[in-house]
Amino acid sequence: MRINCFRIAAAAWLGLIATAVCAAPDIQQWQTPNGVRVLFVQDDILPMLDVRLLFDAASSRDDGLPGLAALTNGLLAEGAAGKSAQQIAEDFESVGAKFDNNSLRDMAYVGVRTLTRKRYLDRAMDTLAEVLTRPDFPAQAFERELARMKVAREATKQSPSDIAEEAFYKALYRDHPYATPVGGTDESLAAIRPDDVRAFYRKILRRRQCAAGDGRRSRSHAGTGHRNETDRVAARRAQTGAVAAGSGADRSEDRAHRVSVETEQYLCRPAGHDAQ
Repeated sequence: MRINCFRIAAAAWLGLIATAVCAAPDIQQWQTPNGVRVLFVQDDILPMLDVRLLFDAASSRDDGLPGLAALTNGLLAEGAAGKSAQQIAEDFESVGAKFDNNSLRDMAYVGVRTLTRKRYLDRAMDTLAEVLTRPDFPAQAFERELARMKVAREATKQSPSDIAEEAFYKALYRDHPYATPVGGTDESLAAIRPDDVRAFYRKILRRRQCAAGDGRRSRSHAGTGHRNETDRVAARRAQTGAVAAGSGADRSEDRAHRVSVETEQYLCRPAGHDAQ
């Protein structure tokens, strides 16, 4: 009896594994006329859209000032298009959207999760475009975010796991930019100035070609998609300046450094839930 129960349980478990494997998303890839690389998956579970724009503007681009990429990325939503951080947050919250951004060792990203009904979607995407293309980098926000990073740096120096991680990356990558902490060092955080942030934004973040990804990061946060609509959104982002193709030399360099987009970062755009 116990053997039969075990066999039944094992068969059920193998069935679940097979189902999970078979349920892997069908990720489509293409490039828009604007030069935006798109990864797309259609999912009809929930009327939600998860957009993620990936940029080659990571800490590996800090160019001698570790923490600069993280600071620049963190300031994007702290003031843009004449709006304060509070007003930007309210613009997203008023339509139930969630803004997300970060800078890692190999990529930077900016994204938003929003409902797909047109009046919600348009407001969320317009606010995202403002954050990406018209950041103000207010002086007060700069000082506040820099102070926060310095506090985080002090906490890192007191954490055995963080100390070990820094030592590991330093031993592994040596003189490569990956060897430096994403959040900066004591020396670099003391040296960064507002002009450095603006220069990084103009030179790196605004000009870099990005990979666009939006879609499910978990089964509970799904999107519904249609390829034609995805093209329209990606093209719109390029037209606003959020993404831009560089010269031939720039694009070749980007291809060499562009991070491979993980399977959880794929693009979908709503088709059937745009009614007012």
